[in-house]
Amino acid sequence: MGFFDTVARLTITEVFKAGLAEVNSHLNPDEMIVLLQQAEIAADEAQPELGGLFRRIDRDGANGYQKFLKFFQSRLVQNELQRPFQNGGKPNVKILVEVFKRSAFEHPESENYLSDLMPLWMDAFVESYFDRVGICFQVAKEQYLKQLARRVNKVKFVGMAVPAGEVETQKGLVQIFVMPDVREKRSGVINDIDIDYGCILDSAPKDLSSQEYQELKGFVQQKNLLQEQKQWALRDRSAARVSAPKVLNLAQKKVVLLGAPGSGKTMLSSYFALMLCQSTPTEISLDVKVELPIFIRIRDWISKPEQGLLSYLRWDAEANLSINNLPLGFFEHWLERGQALILLDGLDEVVNEAQQSKVVEKIETFLHQYQNNPAVITSRPAGYREAFNLDEFPHYTLESFDDKQVATFIDHWYDSRLKDDKAQAERRKVDLQKAFARNDRIRLLARNPLLLTLITLIHRDGGELPKQRYKLYERAVEMLLIQWDCARDIKLDPKNILFKSEDLLYVLKKIAYWIHTQGSIGETEGGTLIDKDELMRQLRTEIKMLKKCESHEATAEAKRFIDFIRERTGLLNEQGIDCYAFVHKTFQEYLTAEEIYEADESGEDTEIIGRHFREYVHDQHWREVLLLLVSKLKGKKAQNAIQTVLDANSKYEQWLHRDLLFAGWCLTEDPSRLTMVAADWVGEILDRLVDLEVENSDRIGSRIRSEVEKILYCFGETNSEVDVWEKLQAKGDRIDRFQR
Repeated sequence: MGFFDTVARLTITEVFKAGLAEVNSHLNPDEMIVLLQQAEIAADEAQPELGGLFRRIDRDGANGYQKFLKFFQSRLVQNELQRPFQNGGKPNVKILVEVFKRSAFEHPESENYLSDLMPLWMDAFVESYFDRVGICFQVAKEQYLKQLARRVNKVKFVGMAVPAGEVETQKGLVQIFVMPDVREKRSGVINDIDIDYGCILDSAPKDLSSQEYQELKGFVQQKNLLQEQKQWALRDRSAARVSAPKVLNLAQKKVVLLGAPGSGKTMLSSYFALMLCQSTPTEISLDVKVELPIFIRIRDWISKPEQGLLSYLRWDAEANLSINNLPLGFFEHWLERGQALILLDGLDEVVNEAQQSKVVEKIETFLHQYQNNPAVITSRPAGYREAFNLDEFPHYTLESFDDKQVATFIDHWYDSRLKDDKAQAERRKVDLQKAFARNDRIRLLARNPLLLTLITLIHRDGGELPKQRYKLYERAVEMLLIQWDCARDIKLDPKNILFKSEDLLYVLKKIAYWIHTQGSIGETEGGTLIDKDELMRQLRTEIKMLKKCESHEATAEAKRFIDFIRERTGLLNEQGIDCYAFVHKTFQEYLTAEEIYEADESGEDTEIIGRHFREYVHDQHWREVLLLLVSKLKGKKAQNAIQTVLDANSKYEQWLHRDLLFAGWCLTEDPSRLTMVAADWVGEILDRLVDLEVENSDRIGSRIRSEVEKILYCFGETNSEVDVWEKLQAKGDRIDRFQR
């Protein structure tokens, strides 16, 4: 028997425990023994004249053998054996030969060991060892990249009830992905809205009851939250838009990427990882030396608080990616050489502020240790308080899609789903683009990647988008709620649910209306942020009224409701630490309109429609609510609402025509049966709009004329389309300016 076939395994194991472990061995003792044994065999075959260099040791018994082990116990040897793991270099043959000479000097056969063949033997040993170390890690890397690619290439319709046919034809991320743009976030605070609401709480009367104090605290927290959201809406946007991969090629290497719900943060991180899995780093502006993507969902990581980042990475690879025999130190191997891309997704999902601080500290320590690797940390802006220093971690915001990116997404979507029917794919693309061109609000909605996906799902499922916006939003809400509700019924014990599935939409309408009354925050896309405690109070109130239950039962159900929100992306979701909002402002507006409509239909408040039109006729925060409301109204009720607008007698109406223009926008919503019950009345409004269109330009400003043209264009495919066109034609040559 030879050196490695006798007492080697036991003794070398002890040597490695005492020696190599101290210099951060990347393989366990058994793996190292196999590598060294294979290297020894290769060297013996390369230099047979030495007759098996290591095998001669056995003749001397334990004493000679123990002396020889000094070779492996030498710190110099251990350091050299580590070089392939640390920087990709080979062990230094000269150093190994010199150490070997010292170990073998007193051996009876030292002359053989010290011959000229010794360096040649050691060179063959090193070459084999180095090659096999590389193969070991390369094989593991290939398996890791293959499994990770399967994970990140999946497009998940989280929170949506997707038609069965769509699931069957689902393609990978790479086939529909559109690269977004980012904009650097500049530092600075908008001081003109920087009100210290905290002083209200500090100066509260000492004799307040516990309930009164909690209500005051909720008020202060809500005001601070709204102020924070206003600051985000008014942030400095002077920096240029750049393509997202640019952030991977910065001198600082580490960036924080902020994006609203549904803006595509996780999809972008997944795409970055996928490009490395496919060995195309240059596609995302990375150096060719970057080979290994490290993708961590922060929420999953913190669910195992006992694990650091490295230990979690290994656990995830073995448990969730089903990678067997992953070498020890696999991730360190690439990290230490600056050949990894670190992607940490969803810092905002750490909902406890104290816990988030600890997570940030761990991330900073990890990134400092492996500072030569590019890193991206993503978060929603809500609740993010610049946890990472802007100088060390440049901050970027993920921008909404522009029209070109929306069009590209539609092309990718239908090309991937109707691959065998190109003509049908082209028809679908054109139809959807026309729908966006007809309606600015739907086009704005489509700038959010999540909602664009939702719209394309509805379009493909129905063959076209509903002509009326409220029907489109109704279908979208249905898709979000069905999946949400199904998952909820599985998650919670039905015996404990006071708040049944049929009540879900009812309560969400109430919540939406209450949220909307909190006022405008200047944001065109994100819903108004609501503090958790305030949301709890409102939920408790609505559930108690709906179910006629005890306060403690309503509180328990409200808590279960909020806990569920945390676990799913849906219509209403968590936006940061202890704050919530609708996934997009459009859904907040739609459900608010639904609540007003239901209050009128049920007879609960027959004046509610007229009151809202009178109070908010030209309030931008309520504009979409009123338009969606009038689109839902029928016949005489729609006429009364629009007449309220015409009777508003707004300031400078004879010059600004705000009442007439908004009435025109209301008519473009095409309320059901309106032309049947009030054809002449509708005709009079159309006449006034057409007169504005052909009015002398000296009396009508360009802004007003431009808005009139948009209104008249939006009558296309409504019940008034023919009337509008005939009235324009009747004006003869005076309509040349209007391009239909």
